[in-house]
Amino acid sequence: MESSFLSSQYFDGGLEFSNPFIGFGINTEYLKNKTTTNALRQIYLTYCLNFPRVTLELDLSYLELTSQFIEAIDNVLSIPSRNEQIIKLKEVLSTYGHVYPRQVVLGGQLYHTEIHHNQDKAEEAKKRISAEASFFASIIKPAKIYVGGGSENQLQNKSSNQTSLLSFQAIGGDTRLHRDPTLWTDSVAEPSLWRIIEQDNYQSVITLLDQERQQKLQRIISYPTMKGIYVNTSASETRFRETFDLFLDTKWKQYATTVAGGNGYGNQLNQLDTPFSIFIDNQSIYIADWGNHRIVEWKSNEKYGQIIAGGNRYGDKIPQLNYPTNLIIDKQNNSFIVSDWGTRQITQWSRQKNANGRIIIENIDCVGIAMDNKGYLYASDWIKNEVRRWKIGDKDGTLIAGGNGKGDNLNQLDAPGYIFVDKDYSLYISDWKNHRVMKWIKDAKEGIIVAGGNGPGNTLRQLASPRGVIVDQCDQIYAAERDNNRITRWCEGDKEGSIVVGGNGQGEESNQLYCPMGLSFDLQQNLYVVDCENHRIQKFEITSQ
Repeated sequence: MESSFLSSQYFDGGLEFSNPFIGFGINTEYLKNKTTTNALRQIYLTYCLNFPRVTLELDLSYLELTSQFIEAIDNVLSIPSRNEQIIKLKEVLSTYGHVYPRQVVLGGQLYHTEIHHNQDKAEEAKKRISAEASFFASIIKPAKIYVGGGSENQLQNKSSNQTSLLSFQAIGGDTRLHRDPTLWTDSVAEPSLWRIIEQDNYQSVITLLDQERQQKLQRIISYPTMKGIYVNTSASETRFRETFDLFLDTKWKQYATTVAGGNGYGNQLNQLDTPFSIFIDNQSIYIADWGNHRIVEWKSNEKYGQIIAGGNRYGDKIPQLNYPTNLIIDKQNNSFIVSDWGTRQITQWSRQKNANGRIIIENIDCVGIAMDNKGYLYASDWIKNEVRRWKIGDKDGTLIAGGNGKGDNLNQLDAPGYIFVDKDYSLYISDWKNHRVMKWIKDAKEGIIVAGGNGPGNTLRQLASPRGVIVDQCDQIYAAERDNNRITRWCEGDKEGSIVVGGNGQGEESNQLYCPMGLSFDLQQNLYVVDCENHRIQKFEITSQ
């Protein structure tokens, strides 16, 4: 891998030692060859110094971006298609590196070996004293530090009576050297003076770019916080690459596992009836079980769900529900909120056992609800063709999107359904009868088409009756296409999407869907799909690239 920065003086800059270099456990080992003569005896003198962990804090003076790396980034930014930008950026970072450490840890064992041929015991004793002195003198003298440079620190002299080999090697991790010093010399064929055994406080190489380039790249990739990568294992590069790829070009297994329902439609606790949406929280799946007029909690790996609201036949009196379409968890108030189609209400229910709900919004034909990080509630109205925002407790909501009559203009909607609010308070709407997904930026007067908008159809430029919509950390949009029985992914600005799962015709096989509705990710980015007419919830596991 090429480097995205120059590091000829890798540890130049501010170095901060968390503890001093303290030596302990000094051992002297020697081994005599068995000979039949007393002319020459070969001995190995080895001294081992064990170092504690030493933490080095690095400042940015040891880094310098190369012109080639900057040029490669500029080429990425010049690409008009976001999908192609993502692919190219992945290639660039695979070539030049993804991250750099701000903290490294040194440690392990440093040892010194000398090989001698000696005439007698008196000469041998002198050699042992000399070797010990040489070892300590070499440790305390200033030496240039190389990391992974493959440099050799060796001195070799030969004569008719003596052969000496001086080697330094730092062994990282929990390494137990062989007691036979003749074998130790084989391990230092290409030694480096020090070995990094751990790196930490990783930063993206993108953070070294100027602010303008960083801002442009933010729409392509979002970096996670990386902690505790151990470079003396082969897993270090893999661990970061897996996390990085998660945001760029994630793929899922095409055959799903049923995690709730799947036993035909019905009202038993192992059944669902036309589920509409889900919300995942703390290893539990909360399901709006539309046809059973109830909300069901289904814990991980359980065969049966638990009714937490409704389930008393349909009705318009709490604690009854009447065709619930959506739900969200309000952690701030330890409650869950339900949009109830049949009663034209939105209700709030405490998460405490056997608690009844209360009406918080009335006279609304709502399919989709969402909540932002400030606790504001958003709700779509598919009859009024609008989305409004409420502060819980207020009677009147604020118009956020639509409200200009039914239509396909950018300031109009036609049967808006499921919605999603991102961290920037942009609103994503599945505009059902316009067969498109709209993005409404905060305070905007009209929306932006981010998926579909080319009439109903099954090409990659089209959507067919979109339902559930969610957005990942790279602002990639995922849409559940009810009539195409597939989930597609879209990037803002691109003219077509890509099939994520499904698209294999209507059916009940594990690689098929039948009227997919709600969507959700768990913390591991596994994808969950509400497979409505199969009366089940499907889990598509994330897979490696």
